[in-house]
Amino acid sequence: MGKWYIPAQTKELSDWVPAAIAKATGAGAVQRTEPAREKQTINGVDILPLTDNGSGAGPYQTATRSITYDGSTATAEYVLSSIPLAERKAAMIATLKQTFAAKRDTGTTVNFGAGDVAIKTDPQARSDVVSLYDDLVQREADGEVDPTQTFATAEYVVVQDCTIAMAKSLRDAVAAHWRGVWERDAELGASINAAANGAALDLIDIEAGSIDGSGSWFS
Repeated sequence: MGKWYIPAQTKELSDWVPAAIAKATGAGAVQRTEPAREKQTINGVDILPLTDNGSGAGPYQTATRSITYDGSTATAEYVLSSIPLAERKAAMIATLKQTFAAKRDTGTTVNFGAGDVAIKTDPQARSDVVSLYDDLVQREADGEVDPTQTFATAEYVVVQDCTIAMAKSLRDAVAAHWRGVWERDAELGASINAAANGAALDLIDIEAGSIDGSGSWFS
């Protein structure tokens, strides 16, 4: 996803792979091994730390690398520049769109009086519960007394006699879930677009749905 953003200024390449040094310096005989490093992704921006303690430059910077070799040690030098605010915003908006869809489709619960029942909330599930309710209402309007319909929940717990009232509860629960996710998505997007600087973007946690530590996708 995206580019690598490296929060480091300089690093001796005592632990780099020989191929990397050979390509950069022609010093193919230097024996080096590269340590394992874990990628981090923060609000859609990929970061690959190159030092254990960092340079203090902060994670949201891009680096241009040059390698020098003095005959025994290969050294990488990084010229840091801040990631443009617009670029960070674009990455966060793309992540927000993906996260919105995932949160929308994560499911919710409805209570028919005997405990919570898990139900799906993806677009097809929403269409299904609306159709279920509409069908029962139409059957009643056509003269059927107390129409019911078998319904399967997200865990395939079968509701044998789903009434109009129960179908309405299903429809309303999915609608409320969607409404809450829509509203939080709009708030997060507005906060990203309105951010005046990187520090303001740092206060937004897309996965948690929080802004400055408050709120969530489902609060």
